[in-house]
Amino acid sequence: MATEPGCANHAFNITNGDLIRWQHVWPKLADFFEMDLAPQRPISIARVMADKGPVWDRIVAEHGLKPHRYQDIVAWGYPESVFASDYDIISNTGKARRFGFQDSVDTEEMFLRMFAEFRRNRVIP
Repeated sequence: MATEPGCANHAFNITNGDLIRWQHVWPKLADFFEMDLAPQRPISIARVMADKGPVWDRIVAEHGLKPHRYQDIVAWGYPESVFASDYDIISNTGKARRFGFQDSVDTEEMFLRMFAEFRRNRVIP
């Protein structure tokens, strides 16, 4: 879209292309990280995670990770807005498809692929 002249001065919704419910994704992510799946409960992730920099520093040291600063690798405002919604968030990508953007990515596969890459690159344990 950045290189297609017909897209100039247009705004587009861009998503992976599939529809997901986080309640179905969490078990796969918990399995990837070898964690128990806890029951869902409403929390403010931004508030809970605000003081976890020292915990991250300890994880980095214990697992020999690359020394990325906590505040440089997280932006809790985004998941706060996504996970705090009490309704499904669905973005209409029809306009993007009409302009030729046809690609689609499986969200669950994307997260697992990205987390595996983060592990290979020693960003996460």
